[in-house]
Amino acid sequence: MVAVAAACAVWWLARRGQDGALASVALADGTVLHIEKVSFGTQHRIGQRDYFGRFFYWLPPRLTQLFAPKRGESTLDLPDPALVVWVDATDAKTGKDLDAQKMFVDFVDGHGELWGEETRAYCGFQGSYSRVAHIFTCFPRDEKMLTLRITPWKKSAYSQVEFKNPCCTAPAVWTGLSLPQRREVDGLEIVLDHLTLATNGGPKAYWEPPARYWAPSWQLLHHGVPATGWDGPEWEAEDALGNRGQSPNVRQPVLRFSAAFRPSATNLEAAILVAALPKINLVSSATNWWNITNRFQSNEIDALGFFPPGTYVFCEGRFTNYNPGMGPVGGGAPSGWVAQSRVAGPNRVLRFDGHYTPSPVIYLRYREDESSGRIALRLRDGRGGCWLASPETQDGPNDIHPFMLSPPAGASVATPEIVLLKPVKASYLVNTPAAP
Repeated sequence: MVAVAAACAVWWLARRGQDGALASVALADGTVLHIEKVSFGTQHRIGQRDYFGRFFYWLPPRLTQLFAPKRGESTLDLPDPALVVWVDATDAKTGKDLDAQKMFVDFVDGHGELWGEETRAYCGFQGSYSRVAHIFTCFPRDEKMLTLRITPWKKSAYSQVEFKNPCCTAPAVWTGLSLPQRREVDGLEIVLDHLTLATNGGPKAYWEPPARYWAPSWQLLHHGVPATGWDGPEWEAEDALGNRGQSPNVRQPVLRFSAAFRPSATNLEAAILVAALPKINLVSSATNWWNITNRFQSNEIDALGFFPPGTYVFCEGRFTNYNPGMGPVGGGAPSGWVAQSRVAGPNRVLRFDGHYTPSPVIYLRYREDESSGRIALRLRDGRGGCWLASPETQDGPNDIHPFMLSPPAGASVATPEIVLLKPVKASYLVNTPAAP
């Protein structure tokens, strides 16, 4: 009886409902969007922990899934403070759960300017319930109340909902200078020439709101002429409210613009060679398992191996031949990461991370340190040919970094080389024009 009572108590804790939504709004497509929570910072958490699965992991999976909380736990750990708007959705007529991804969201401020999200994260659970985290690095921080606009896919009519700003901020006092401005860095000259009023969105980026921003014009010069063999620029703007990105408010009188130019990985003079890896056969379908550790200054870079196209699974950061059914996402990106979790004990959950790719791939493991430079991978064929391996755009787990290979026609054998791309950087405080 004690065991039954304990099990019932755990089930009640797991299945109990959450507090009511912070706000709800009806949309033009018959969906009701619910704002579950709004949080600001680097660490975000919402939902109910799976108490039953944690303590009754030895039961059949179907039974633990039956008792799992409907609105399970979601967490986000972000590198920089950001505003996260957690939402879910239901059908207005039936009340059934709907997919909350099928909509666009943005903020509108008191001047009518739009602020788009930086990215979003999808969280799916047992049954039909799901939630989405909309992540904003730029938003109207100086307004006490925030107005969120929601537009369903394939609809032009939007709905609005208002809620309290969790981090209302007063602007700092900055003094800027007019343009152009220039800096000498490591024998190169970085020039910020002028600003142009630009607008996001459009036919090629229909998912972005038409938010306005100041687009900077940059030059990288060597002895007064454009430098060759350099990528970039990678730039961002920051306003006096703390917004950072490429679209802070155009109505701020002073913005700080920062730019970083990095050498191309194929720039044999400026890219620093870290290590040459074993030669590979580009037309072979065999796996080459290396597990080679390369030490560079205070860093360690593990070259795990060269793999043909497919899906490869890592458990707790270690490569495994066991695949619990993971593969490419239907309708998703050509390559990327997928994940599953399995309860392995009262206080242990095993995480499986699968990477799928249509191209041959080399996996490196290292801890990123942008302050000292960016790791890249290139291939050289011994005949003067040199080309870049493409890094996976989606962040990977446990410091694992896939690099996909797309060799030119006729290439059969090449030597992969790990290189370090050290940037040249400059920043400027700029007086912005009056926005029309």
